[in-house]
Amino acid sequence: MFRYLMDNAIASKDALSLSLGVSLTSEQVAALTHDIVWMEEREVRGETVLVPVLYMAQTQGRLAPSGALIQGHDVALISGAALNNQGTLRASHNLDAHADNITNSGLACTAYARARCHV
Repeated sequence: MFRYLMDNAIASKDALSLSLGVSLTSEQVAALTHDIVWMEEREVRGETVLVPVLYMAQTQGRLAPSGALIQGHDVALISGAALNNQGTLRASHNLDAHADNITNSGLACTAYARARCHV
């Protein structure tokens, strides 16, 4: 799935004038025809790194009224500052969240192993 989303980004790069490391504008997001993962620069512990960011095309009607769903076997979320979850985080094995401040008004669940928050 990750490769599929990266391939979509590469295919959209020229048409949307995407620049590696630069966040998409609201106009670029509105023009997406497929979901993509785009590599953007973020500062992590004083260093500038590239991180994958998921952009969804035409989300109208695709998300549950309660918010987005992030799901996988192992789910790891890392934020250099605050992590605010209003959707559903679901892992069938491990769910890890690392942030300076974690706010969860949504649902976070794991089926088997463990769920950990690191603040």
